[in-house]
Amino acid sequence: MALQIIELKEKEILRSRYEIIRFHAQGGMSKVYLARDLVKPTLQWAVKVTHTSHPLFKRIVQEAKILSELDYPAIPKIADFFTSNDGQLFYLVQEFLDGRTLLSFIKEEPLSFAKLLDFSVQICDCLAYLHNMKPEPIVYRDLKPGNIIVNENNQIKLVDFGIARKFREEQLHDTVKIGTVGFAAPEQFERKQTDQRTDIFSLGAMLYYILSGGKYVYIAQKPIENFCPDLPKEFVNCLNKMVQLNPEQRPNSINDVKLCFLEIAEQREKNEAIIIRKHEGKEEEMISGQISSLSFEENGKPDIPEQLISDIKAGTAKKQSAKPEMIGKGKHKHQKSSLILLSIVLVSAIIYVALLFIDF
Repeated sequence: MALQIIELKEKEILRSRYEIIRFHAQGGMSKVYLARDLVKPTLQWAVKVTHTSHPLFKRIVQEAKILSELDYPAIPKIADFFTSNDGQLFYLVQEFLDGRTLLSFIKEEPLSFAKLLDFSVQICDCLAYLHNMKPEPIVYRDLKPGNIIVNENNQIKLVDFGIARKFREEQLHDTVKIGTVGFAAPEQFERKQTDQRTDIFSLGAMLYYILSGGKYVYIAQKPIENFCPDLPKEFVNCLNKMVQLNPEQRPNSINDVKLCFLEIAEQREKNEAIIIRKHEGKEEEMISGQISSLSFEENGKPDIPEQLISDIKAGTAKKQSAKPEMIGKGKHKHQKSSLILLSIVLVSAIIYVALLFIDF
């Protein structure tokens, strides 16, 4: 109910710097507005607003604190956070992301397996950055298609760190049991502490969801091959390990998962290259066969077809029989003309064959 009373107006100015342009989106805990930076007019920001009376208000504050410590290309940069003068509203100003969610992406166009692998590797890199934070790793805990933004260059951004937490080894279980049903690991709803393997489960559950056409892994209870029988065996094995209910049976780190995806992508590229080379080889064989059909004499001169020579001789004989034999200079003149005519025909034939050779 608290969200209903949040209503920022166009051109409203926050903290003498951020001018509201328009409403952008609404999440479970907040509303998001697009704002212009009055100090740096070329910049636009996403302003996330929540009421301080919201039951999960502390989560927004925690998100602000966590984001302020992070610096990674696939994570939105935070610019500012503050409360309203009356203390009723909390504002989180962060990088505005121009793109669409992965959920919208898969609904609007087919997602190839190669592109899915690329997105997955990018997500692995981002999670690896979080999991290797010092002194305390960060567990994201809310990986799902709606929390991944894809820009026009197919680069991903991970958004909404509202339930992210720092992993503390001495802590036996999470303070709050929270997560998105369908993508959250079982331990997020049990009296256990979440860790890096929790995010590995969520990534596997998200991949299962995408590949199965919208099925949740622990509701469908079917092997992914039932939906995608042509998936590489290595990918299927990796995915099956990622979504094990017992964290001990999942891959130990997100880097192990990334390595598996990279090996699969590399093998696919090699297979495609082999197919292309075979295709090109067949084309070369066809061209070679066509070229070899042109025969040449040992001295390198074109082998003129016998029928063409016969036609030339027949034409010459016809001309000779059509006129009386001449004596003296006239006879020599006639023979010279015949030789010139024969030479012209032979040269034309040679040029014709040469042109055929060039075409091939």
